[in-house]
Amino acid sequence: MLGKSDGTLNPNRVCFGSAYIYNIVEEFDQVLDSLVVGQQLEQFERVLLFIALKDKSKTNTNDLKNRINQTIRKSLSPRHVPAKIIVLEKKHIKWKKGRNCCQNLLGKAYNFAQEYIKSHGSSTPKKEVADHVRKIYTLDELAIQSVADPEAIFQFLNIDELTFQFDTKSKL
Repeated sequence: MLGKSDGTLNPNRVCFGSAYIYNIVEEFDQVLDSLVVGQQLEQFERVLLFIALKDKSKTNTNDLKNRINQTIRKSLSPRHVPAKIIVLEKKHIKWKKGRNCCQNLLGKAYNFAQEYIKSHGSSTPKKEVADHVRKIYTLDELAIQSVADPEAIFQFLNIDELTFQFDTKSKL
């Protein structure tokens, strides 16, 4: 395995290194940077692929996401395809101390959302839940120091869908 690798992913008990995804994503000229993480949700892990684009205004993001997914499916397997590809606004998504800080951030945000839903009912509007998570989430010093651009960390908290389970088509 060549290239960057920052850990093992384990969606649905299928273990593989993040380098397999990075090696494919780095072949797309439109992608400036990428980050692959696993987000633990109750009994399973979903794989999320965050990408920063060289020029978002000149990129058809839906087409790019589809091509990335198709290439991963063809080169690796359907089980390697991320649950979601998310285009980030900030281009600097480098985590100096690995992806664990990002996984912790995503895990805490998801857990805060689930606790709020349990105490306020399942019909609570998603926007209300996401606003609550942003309001109570406190970034610790370690998380802030773990990124090359500390302001970039806040973009993850502004992606509301990361605090919920979302429907994905079967990959098989």
